[in-house]
Amino acid sequence: MRRPLVECEKALNRVCQRYQLFTPTNWQLLSVASGFLFVTILFLALIACGFIPPLPPSWGADKVYSHYHGHRKGIQAGAALILISSGLCLPYGAVISKQLRMIRDVDPILCDLSLVACGVGSVSFMMSSTFLGLATFRDYGPELTLLLSDLFWFTIVMQWPPFWIQCWTITWAILSDRSSNPAFPRSLAILNFIAPLALSSATAIHLYHRGPYAWNGALSFWFAFVLFFAQIELDLITIGRNVLEHRRLEFNERTI
Repeated sequence: MRRPLVECEKALNRVCQRYQLFTPTNWQLLSVASGFLFVTILFLALIACGFIPPLPPSWGADKVYSHYHGHRKGIQAGAALILISSGLCLPYGAVISKQLRMIRDVDPILCDLSLVACGVGSVSFMMSSTFLGLATFRDYGPELTLLLSDLFWFTIVMQWPPFWIQCWTITWAILSDRSSNPAFPRSLAILNFIAPLALSSATAIHLYHRGPYAWNGALSFWFAFVLFFAQIELDLITIGRNVLEHRRLEFNERTI
């Protein structure tokens, strides 16, 4: 038993020494890819559940129960996908924090706060996947299914403050960069400032069953989530370019 383990250890040592796979740059690129997967899988999960467009909060218990019964397999798959996306959210937050630390004279608390905010946001997605999975775990009947459905929508739409804090720390860090060649374009700070303002409309979803401020409304869902996804995508594209540029400079230094 010991010999195979020794041989395996030797083989792994040779691979790690010969191939530069597990480098900080590669990890950052994987984290960027994780961010893209986070938003993609989350969107696919909502489609699988039949939640695009979202279920109207004005629906009664029987109608909601009928939807969950008719989309049982899709909702079960969607619950698993949202759970997976909540994990992929964490490397995304880590690579943002790492890139913010590379801004000259940036306050470290901004990087730490950005990472913590993303972690809290990840937990809210885990909670929403739990409520969604529980709704199809047993036949609870119309009333309890309606309650679990409401809990799902509240946890996935209303829990916007962690992303508000993350976006505004990114904004502050970008604008604090005084270099002539900033790591992030300052126009990106504007998007990171505006996106949470759109998400803030979800604060009132517990007050409305219809209209723009309901959880399926034009402001609370459609406008907010389109801007949210756009902000994440543009942040990731910028970070990916920064990481690739850093790798190119490192390669040039090694070849000189």
